[in-house]
Amino acid sequence: MMKRIVLFCLFLTGAVYSLFSAEYDIATVNSLYFDENEGIFVASQFKIIYNDKENSFFFHTEDPLSEGWVELTTDDLAKMRKALQKFFDWEKTALDNKVILDERSIPDSEIESKVIWRFGDVWFSGDGLKTNFSFFSQTEKRHQLVISSNQIMSPPPLVSDFRLKTFYLDSMDAKALYDGISEDRIQEAVAKHETKKKIETLFN
Repeated sequence: MMKRIVLFCLFLTGAVYSLFSAEYDIATVNSLYFDENEGIFVASQFKIIYNDKENSFFFHTEDPLSEGWVELTTDDLAKMRKALQKFFDWEKTALDNKVILDERSIPDSEIESKVIWRFGDVWFSGDGLKTNFSFFSQTEKRHQLVISSNQIMSPPPLVSDFRLKTFYLDSMDAKALYDGISEDRIQEAVAKHETKKKIETLFN
């Protein structure tokens, strides 16, 4: 059993090293999350990153104890943009009509993903994470995009659970996410990174 655990750890460490070595930021987004222990909203951030070796994107979260990479495809990003557009449409309707809505799921916005995460210095992986997007009114004038997920478990021999914090984005932060994952912005970021890589090869 110990040999299996060591081999699994070595395999996962190699996968993580490959992930790190080719990733870079596409967008950094400010948000809030509700700290259930303190009973207050706390400022936070998450990132959308791109891995050029794997040609894949990740929803990246981090706190002092843990870190997670939720894999996203180009179709997932398109679905996310569609969910954000629906949020903006609902926000305008709510503002125009001075409406306060309880949390309401945005239709057809669920994204299912694989995940790699760490807790402390131990690494895990799993699949079946379902990320959801909702609309929530704090007041008649303040409406937020809510990003949440289910909880998944890593398979044996190393077992751990993972779920996203529930992120609350004000309108300007939802707009920053929308702009950050636009096709033009992604192409711009990729082109900038490729130029940087070419310059670096001149000094090897």
